[in-house]
Amino acid sequence: MEFYQLGDIQTKSVSGNVHEAVFTPTGQQVAIKVLAKSTLDAADTEEVVLSKIDTMLKLDHPHFAKLLDWFEADDKYYLVFQLCTGKTLFDKIRDHGQLAEADASKYMQVTFAALSGYHPFWRLETQKAILKAMQDTEVDFDDRYWKDVSDQAKDFIRSCMCGDPEKRLTAEQALKHPWLSSK
Repeated sequence: MEFYQLGDIQTKSVSGNVHEAVFTPTGQQVAIKVLAKSTLDAADTEEVVLSKIDTMLKLDHPHFAKLLDWFEADDKYYLVFQLCTGKTLFDKIRDHGQLAEADASKYMQVTFAALSGYHPFWRLETQKAILKAMQDTEVDFDDRYWKDVSDQAKDFIRSCMCGDPEKRLTAEQALKHPWLSSK
């Protein structure tokens, strides 16, 4: 933490809090997620955590907050992300009411990555290839990354990314999904 000045907490979660922060040598504003090791599942060995971090470092997409740096203390991991400002995913969906399939795909990819730490179609390079993959495949939840994600969140992802457009949730239905509407 020598080069970072932590600011206010922006979001709280079971695994840790996200703070606004400043990288003091340059004055760059960043977001730092502080993960307490005590809150990690026993299956989250150091190898698994480092693998997740490595995956996040490789993600480079305009719709994802970039992991810029990370470091470890005795009892915590500190993940330094590009600071994102603006509306939340929920607000964007609510404001649009009805989304084009390409826009909805982008929002669901962001949600998927936020919950798991990796992009659902990380091997694909074009929006056209991603849309085709969404139509052809079922969502697979790798237990190494999804074991701590609730069944409701998984159902939301599965329902929104369903390959069959007739079964896929509309934006209005998505907003009423129990995962988004529960408190």
